[in-house]
Amino acid sequence: MQLQSGRPHLPQWASYMVCSLPLLHYLYAWLFWILASIALGRWVEPGRDDPKGFWFGVPLYLHLFWMIMDFAVAPLVLVLGYWRNRLALHALIYLGSLLAAVCLFRMNLACVTDWLAD
Repeated sequence: MQLQSGRPHLPQWASYMVCSLPLLHYLYAWLFWILASIALGRWVEPGRDDPKGFWFGVPLYLHLFWMIMDFAVAPLVLVLGYWRNRLALHALIYLGSLLAAVCLFRMNLACVTDWLAD
């Protein structure tokens, strides 16, 4: 990290990645579902295949960590936005990402959410 005018320099793409954390969480859930399906050789099914049984449950616990971080990162998003003088843009990206992720999880495409909730 370089010091620039007394503050550490953080790349702009990194602050936008923090803002889009809820959508990254949704992509992680799909990646976990696809990798578990590849490991089984068929599509995973809710109630039949337990997500805790794949790779010692580590991906499921990472999913739970991401779920907590979706909401816990909100103060960091506001601080990054204030720090970069783009508070409204950071807040809009975060809220849009959170709303899209919640809607996508609620749509329950291919029963991914049901399987993760098992």
